Parts: sequence; structure tokens; C-alpha cells
Amino acid sequence: LKRKILKGSVWVFGLKILTRLLSLARMVILARLLTPEDFGLVGIALLVLSILETFSQTGFREAIVQKEKMRKEYLDVAWSILVIRGFILSLIVYLLSPLFAGFFKNPAALPVIKVMALSLVFSGLTNVGIVFFQKELEFGKQFIYQFSGLIADLGTSITLAFILKNAWALVWGKLAGNFVLLLMSYVVHPYRPGFCLKKKEVKELFAFGKWVTGSSIALFLLPKILRKPSFITTPTPLDKLEGYDSSNGTILLQNVPNGNTCILYVSGPTKVIKVLGNATCESLEKRKIELKSIVSLFEGKRGTYTIFVLSDRKRLTYMSFVV
Repeated sequence: LKRKILKGSVWVFGLKILTRLLSLARMVILARLLTPEDFGLVGIALLVLSILETFSQTGFREAIVQKEKMRKEYLDVAWSILVIRGFILSLIVYLLSPLFAGFFKNPAALPVIKVMALSLVFSGLTNVGIVFFQKELEFGKQFIYQFSGLIADLGTSITLAFILKNAWALVWGKLAGNFVLLLMSYVVHPYRPGFCLKKKEVKELFAFGKWVTGSSIALFLLPKILRKPSFITTPTPLDKLEGYDSSNGTILLQNVPNGNTCILYVSGPTKVIKVLGNATCESLEKRKIELKSIVSLFEGKRGTYTIFVLSDRKRLTYMSFVV
């Protein structure tokens, strides 16, 4: 058992290192090819999907992991409900996409949200047998499964970024990654699901899953309640922007995403992206941005400027101001 745990630890550590390195490489390359507006459109769609998924967590996968004796009926019930949930959430996102795009005051996000809703279907159809990788400490198979999705996302998004040069490169990359994860879940694990909704098994799974649902909602809401929002989506007059110091023309950048590395960049009236540098999110937490220098990059042109911070955990912060 000790040897199995040690071997599993190596696989987990290797996966984390490779994921962060490839995510950083992906971010650096795409930041040169796409605009902050492109990242913003996909960010809106991912935020919508994340909220719906958080508030509809079933906790079935966690229930399967903790249950000592697992009959096939439990797996079939869990898979069946997750499939139904995936299709329902996808339909909700598709039908309500005009409301979501209107809430963010960004009509361009409408088609992106509609297409990204398909990822919820892929997630629902995924083989629930993959939860046994954790239960049985088979982290080598877990590595193959997750790494395949990462490579598909990275390869598709970068390739299409050179061709399309717009947000759809990120969209198709995300969907390609999810679709490969769906396929690989049936390649790396022998379990084959069957549709089943037996009342006894459903009640037992929900009895455990409700606590996971509650904790997911709490973990999602508490950070939002305890701190100020990090998104300033509406362009704000410079003199009214929170953190702006008129004496030296700087703004204090706060509420950056949690993550190990971030890319800080800015867009202006000329749509030119200037990468201001990579840094750890901790060092960005109280970093002052010289707005005079930013405006000078765009030859002093008046208009809307946007500061973006994109972390390697696919979370972003941005604020817009008008000069």
C-alpha cells in the first residue's frame, strides 16, 4: 500500500507540474494572438457555466468514492442522473443566454455562451467509472485521462488562434478538451453505464450528495460576500475609479485571481495589447499600475482602456476606465 501511495503521489505531482507549465505556455502564446475582449467573452461564458454547475452539484462522485461496497446499480443511477442534469443545464444556458449576455452588457457573448453550453452535455455523459482512479489509487490512469484533455484544449486553441484570431479559438479549444475527456473516460476505464433510476439507490446517493451540494454553494458564495467584487465591467471615468491616485497617475490593482502565476496586460483605443509582465498573484495583490505610462503606450489617445490579469487557474480580473 505504501508503494502504491508513493507511486500515486509521483503521478499527481507530475500532473500538477505539467498542467501549470502547459497552462502558462498556452496563456503566453494566446495573449500575443488574441485580444483581452476575446478572453473576456469566454470568461463570461465560463462564469455562467461555473455558477450553474456549482448550484446543481449532486455529490454523487464523492458518494461513490466513500462507499465501501459499490454495486453496478449505484453507478448506473449516478451516471443517469448526471446525464439528465447535463442536458437540462445545457438547455437552461442556451435558452437564458440572452439574459446572461444582457446582464454583462455584452451582446457579443451571446453566441459564445450558447456554444459553450455543449460542454455541460459532455461533462454529463462522462464515464463515472473514472472516480475509481481516486478510490483505488490508480493515479497513472488519472494522469493519462486528464493530460489528454489538457493537450486537446491546448493544441486546438493555439492552432485556431493562429487561424481565426478571435474568441472562437478559445471556445473550440475548451470544447475539444471536454470532448476528448469524454472519449478517454471510456477508454481508460472498463465500466459501461446503463440507464437506471431505481428509487432506493437514488435516495441513498442524494442523502450523501446533499452535503456536497451545500458545501459547494457555501464555498462559492462566501468569498464573494467577504470581499469586494474583482470585476469592473462598465468603463468608469478615471477620476471616479476606486484606487485611483490623481497626484501621481496610478491605480492600486487589487482582488487579483488566486493562482501561482499571472499575466498582466492592457488594451487601449488602438486595440494593441501590451504585456506588462508575468508575476506571482501575491506580488500583484498591492501592485500599483502607472496609468500615465499605459496611456502613453497608445500615443495618448482618448478612449477606453482595459487592464487584464489572467491567472493560470483560468480566472481573470479586469477593469475598464475612460480617459
